[in-house]
This record gives sequence, structure tokens and C-alpha cells, in this order.
Amino acid sequence: IREKYVLGEKSRWKPYIDVLPEVDEVNPTFTWSDEDLGFLEGSPVIAATQSMQMKLKNEYEALLAGDGALCDQFPDRFPREHFTYENWVWAFTMLFSRAIRLRNLRQGE
Repeated sequence: IREKYVLGEKSRWKPYIDVLPEVDEVNPTFTWSDEDLGFLEGSPVIAATQSMQMKLKNEYEALLAGDGALCDQFPDRFPREHFTYENWVWAFTMLFSRAIRLRNLRQGE
């Protein structure tokens, strides 16, 4: 969030950030509306998605939005206008879309 939204053009990571996809290109289910999730009725994906949505909101509130949060303690490093929930979702989406866990199918490895 800091590199993209606070530092922007001055970030040494700008070339990398510029090639990252937008949230709607990744389209993770945790960004879907309840109406869209309804299309998956009967699927365990709904419960998993709702759990992830709650986790994201709770972490954002605890770290950035609540009383005594980082935005209050260190406003020069965590300016509230940039550390929004929308940008929090962007950051998590980028992490989520870049972190891949591959399992070896052979037993014992």
C-alpha cells in the first residue's frame, strides 16, 4: 500500500507494481458480493469466502482503522487516506494472486 499509493512514482517498486493485475482481473471470491456468491449455493466455497471476508475486515480494523491503530500511531507512515479498506483488499489480492503453494503428489515428500 505504501509503495503504490503513498510513494507512487517515487517508489523503486513502481515498474513491478505497474505490471500487477487489478483486483477485478484476479476476481477472487472474497471480493464478490453476496448476490454473486449466491450463484455458488451449496458449495463450500461460500463459507470459505465469507470466512476470508471476515478475516480481511477484522485484520484491517485491528491494524489500521480502529482506535490506536497504525494510522493513528504513525500517521506519517500510514496516512489514513491511502490505507483504506479498498487498498487493503488490493494488497491482499496481490499477495493472494502471487503466493502459490504447490503440493507434491508423491507420498512422503
